[in-house]
Amino acid sequence: MIIQLPNQPHLAASLAAGPVQRGQAPHYALILKGAYQLPAADGDGIRQMVPAPDPAHAAITFADEAGTVHGTGYQSDMALRKARCDISIAGWLDTPAAGSRGMEGSLSVASRVWFTRRTADTTAPPDDPDAVRNLFGWQPRTLPPRAITPAPPDDDPVLPAHYTAGFENSHRRTAPSHSPHFRTPGNNNTADLPAGSLIDIRQWRHGNETEAASYRLRSPHALLYTAQLRAWCGHGPDKARHWTVVTQCPLRCDTLAVYPAAHRAVLLWRCDWDSTLVPAAHWRKVQVLEGSG
Repeated sequence: MIIQLPNQPHLAASLAAGPVQRGQAPHYALILKGAYQLPAADGDGIRQMVPAPDPAHAAITFADEAGTVHGTGYQSDMALRKARCDISIAGWLDTPAAGSRGMEGSLSVASRVWFTRRTADTTAPPDDPDAVRNLFGWQPRTLPPRAITPAPPDDDPVLPAHYTAGFENSHRRTAPSHSPHFRTPGNNNTADLPAGSLIDIRQWRHGNETEAASYRLRSPHALLYTAQLRAWCGHGPDKARHWTVVTQCPLRCDTLAVYPAAHRAVLLWRCDWDSTLVPAAHWRKVQVLEGSG
């Protein structure tokens, strides 16, 4: 299928296909990605998300990128559907002088706490490398509670019986016994990222919250996009002007990754639809429209 984007060079997109629920027909999904700069803060200490002129920052990531001691890591953009909104903070707001031991933090959206990171004391070491590298990083697919292991008699290698769209969410979540302990108090991230909202990120060492480093940004005021799906009807000229509109799908803004050290960020939107709405050979174009359609 052809993907037609608005004339906005900070955007990129890709299509994916596969099952989103056991027993359903395969779905197609559109993944839209936008790259943003975070220029100097205004008088209130808030950075605005400005579309980046370099489209390379918006390139779709098709496979997980492993982190290194000095790298942040990154998870593939190709999830078909997410149950919650992911927000990741790559690296640190202020490089910890004593490493990542005992490092804590919080992330609020529109004055509501979405994510927290807590440790038992100042000497508690993170349980895995991602938490060493990043304040709020990416939960590996191979670690509980995200890991899914097919087990007989439900050993479907594609979608285990207990699979849900929540598996595709990459934000950190751990059991209380782990260090650090990541939580989503109030489950506020079941909603999409709200437009024009203040995002307040804070970081401190255990026991010193009054000395927290902070980084504040505001989400774009326009976050609505719609995918308009076009197909050939199966008879008559197979020309673009004759392709009919099958349906429109609102895109959900479900992922934000912030890179404080580089003062940049990326946003992702996605939607999915039943691939059998028309014969597979008849699909032609996905038009990404600004607004709610």
